[in-house]
Amino acid sequence: MFPIEEVQKLLASKKSVNHILHAILTVITFGLWGIVWLCCFAFVSQHNGQIDDKVRIIEMAQLSQQASK
Repeated sequence: MFPIEEVQKLLASKKSVNHILHAILTVITFGLWGIVWLCCFAFVSQHNGQIDDKVRIIEMAQLSQQASK
């Protein structure tokens, strides 16, 4: 079995970007906030990608353990 608690903890630490708020701020600031929005999106995507990689490693380790039994 997968270490469910560890995977759940990792998945709970994923972040999201409030696109509606950023879109409103971008319109209000005539596009200037779009730079901040892009940076936020890039950092959150990188963070979530690292979490996905860790979850994938855990799943692959568990599958290899099951296959060796």
